[in-house]
Amino acid sequence: MSTLSVNTIQAETGSTVTVASGHALDASNGLTTPAGHIIQVVQSTTLTGFTTASTSWVRCTNLSASITPTSTSSKILVLINGWMRSQQYTRYVHLSILRSSDGGSTYTDISGSTLQNGSNSADGILRIYDGGSSINEGNRSIQFLDSPNTTSALTYAPSIRHGTGNSAGAYFGQTNLVSTMQLIEVAG
Repeated sequence: MSTLSVNTIQAETGSTVTVASGHALDASNGLTTPAGHIIQVVQSTTLTGFTTASTSWVRCTNLSASITPTSTSSKILVLINGWMRSQQYTRYVHLSILRSSDGGSTYTDISGSTLQNGSNSADGILRIYDGGSSINEGNRSIQFLDSPNTTSALTYAPSIRHGTGNSAGAYFGQTNLVSTMQLIEVAG
């Protein structure tokens, strides 16, 4: 086997360098991906539901996904879609995104879910509300572009809470309805 060492490869004519048919370029030992390009995608799905009556944030144990970034400059686009429901009228259900860097033992909220006691207002989170005569339910989505600054494995999960002062259930996901999470590593 021979080794060819060069600093620059360029097309003899035009601006495209082509690998001959039947051959492949092996970049398994490293590749610099242009900023904004997708490096990898991880998906997780569930057909189960999670319920809590808590007015504090609770991690949904029915859905999570893990990814190992290839570079500290990478960003992770987190996309979560699932069925949500408030069991009691005139109450909020809040949905947020959590990240763990220790295999899922401890989580940190990354989507800005700051709620004050007694308040149904929130920044950076999804919420559903029913002020009418029927229970509010349906598919909801939340997304967040995370900058974890690590090449260690990360685990992401949704988190929900019910509106302050309410003891009824808050739901994320339901049996036989697909809830999904996609983690997309984007080159920084």
